[in-house]
Amino acid sequence: VSEPVDHHDFRRRGVDQPRLLVFSGPLPDGLGDALEQRLGPHERWGPPASVGARTPTGGTRFRVGGST
Repeated sequence: VSEPVDHHDFRRRGVDQPRLLVFSGPLPDGLGDALEQRLGPHERWGPPASVGARTPTGGTRFRVGGST
């Protein structure tokens, strides 16, 4: 996600409860808690220096919108 997260936008797109959010920029302190409150439990991945998100190991690849 490269722009601000709007939980209403998720709902419009048919996403009721995301399981994984991937961010291209570092998550600032407090954003993870706010997302958890709005969207429910989920996992967050972000680049190094992200607060409240895991940083996947280099070279990690995954498919979006289908089976992995």
